Amino acid sequence: MKREKKFGKILTGVLTFVLAFALTFSYVSPMTAQAKTKTITLKSPVGGNKMFLKKNADKTAKSVKKGSYTIRVNKKGYDGEGFLKFKAPKTKTYTFTINNLKAPKDDYANGYMAILKQGTYTPNVLVWQDKIKTKNGKTNSVQFADKEDTKYHTNAYGKLKIKKGQTVYLYFSASGTYSDSVTFNLNIK
Repeated sequence: MKREKKFGKILTGVLTFVLAFALTFSYVSPMTAQAKTKTITLKSPVGGNKMFLKKNADKTAKSVKKGSYTIRVNKKGYDGEGFLKFKAPKTKTYTFTINNLKAPKDDYANGYMAILKQGTYTPNVLVWQDKIKTKNGKTNSVQFADKEDTKYHTNAYGKLKIKKGQTVYLYFSASGTYSDSVTFNLNIK
């Protein structure tokens, strides 16, 4: 009898440990998923058309890979602008999804994203791509906003085929009249 009680206590202890271990992993998983979203604050590029020179975009563009990001754009004047650069790991059609746009002090915020490539005949100039597949058809920019309407979308995307090893520049311009910054989520897949 004593042996059976001792075995029962040991078995209960082992099962308690296994259950506690399993619960620990179930609580850690959501935190791990959240930690994979990186936050990036974009730096404003040189103003005017000079910002579309490759050397000027390279000064402020942060490199990104496939994944999820929270982007913060600080405004200078009315708009906030900035670049990210993405190098394709393989040839395929990539999807760039933008959602959850927020401007802390505004009732409404909007913006657009353009995808640019280095020019073939003018390698020092970034060229806007006019065949980005979006909710508005094929166009040269992805329109996004914090409230849905016919042109601006709360969950906007742009799809573009990119060759392996090719670098594209994501140019963002976003505004909220009274806020000094805007934030949004960007997912690249």
